[in-house]
Amino acid sequence: MSIFYKKRMGKIVLPTLFWSAFFLAYLFIFKDFTLFNIIGSLFKGAPYYHLWFMYAIIGIYIFTPYLRILLANLSLVQTKHLLIIIFIFTIGNNYLGNYFHNQSTLFSSFISYIGYFILGYYLYKTKNSFQKYTALFGILFILSLITISVASIILKHILHVNIPIIAYYTPFIAFQAITLYLFIANSSEFKLPKLWSHLSLYSFGVYLIHPAFILLIEPTMTIKNIILLPAFFIFILLGSYTVIYSMSKIKYLKSLV
Repeated sequence: MSIFYKKRMGKIVLPTLFWSAFFLAYLFIFKDFTLFNIIGSLFKGAPYYHLWFMYAIIGIYIFTPYLRILLANLSLVQTKHLLIIIFIFTIGNNYLGNYFHNQSTLFSSFISYIGYFILGYYLYKTKNSFQKYTALFGILFILSLITISVASIILKHILHVNIPIIAYYTPFIAFQAITLYLFIANSSEFKLPKLWSHLSLYSFGVYLIHPAFILLIEPTMTIKNIILLPAFFIFILLGSYTVIYSMSKIKYLKSLV
């Protein structure tokens, strides 16, 4: 167990602390964040909006050795039943929480993602039994992507109804995750281009730093400049990649990315 914590936590804790301090320093200097605001954002497990993932994964990693024991003693049928129960509670909590404006904290934010964590294990174990439906899963993913996008626009901008569709805990996103995973996992012809494989080595660091580049061009990202959206995307991607690639080559900085 201690070996697991050393291997996993060592790779996640230091980057989490560094990038939390980085973005909190920005908020403190440029956005008039007080010490109270900083402490509050840390206890919410989201010192900056994208860092929720880091705190969630730390929570999941803490419980992983115990989940491994649990899953090793469950059959795949029992695991499926456990997944159904978890997602019923997670999805129900998402919609009720949205209605009552409940907020999660550092100590609870990761719990809702345990279902996805176990789901990955279950799909990995059972993916071969779905192999004959590989093409269908690809089609379903594309259809769900279109349906969710159109439904979100209609609900929010036409009907002005506040029903969360694009959220991590909704059944729609869970369905997308399942269909995309099964399509990729069972597609023998699906191979990433070499450039994608190269970029994947730095995707973690790019994810951590990319909001810094958004902040640089935020004043120019207005509705009037929507035509420049592709240029903004390229700037953020290339800028983030360049910095992270450079940091990865420096001995004392590569552990942060």
